[in-house]
Amino acid sequence: MGVFGTRLRQLRLERRWKMKDFSEKVSELSDSTFTVNSLSNWELKGTEPPYDILAVISKVLDVSTDYLIGASDNPLNISISDEQQERCNQLYEQLSNLPTIKQDKLKFELDAYLNFFNYKEKQLHMDFETFANYLQNEIKNS
Repeated sequence: MGVFGTRLRQLRLERRWKMKDFSEKVSELSDSTFTVNSLSNWELKGTEPPYDILAVISKVLDVSTDYLIGASDNPLNISISDEQQERCNQLYEQLSNLPTIKQDKLKFELDAYLNFFNYKEKQLHMDFETFANYLQNEIKNS
């Protein structure tokens, strides 16, 4: 089983979704119907979905496509610079050399920080939209 299949299965099981539940969620967001057989092939036989379905899977699981395909060890779907991404990957790699208890604690802290970072980024985008709408109304009313 490849990185994609391993991570897909792990994320699905963390959410306690049966294969049928997950395939239904993917089907709901895509223009296609996916069967348990398709999911089984992705998880166990090393096959991979088309790019458009990969994007849907990423959305359903709320992780980045880079994480799903193994290009990143950071599961969060956030926009950070390449330099920051590389630093996160290095940290995750270094953490894997620690004793399990310490590793779990520090991974939890890193994930919590990245979640906070993601929240702040979304908040910033919402604030910008509010400000842009304000400016647009001011321009329109002038």
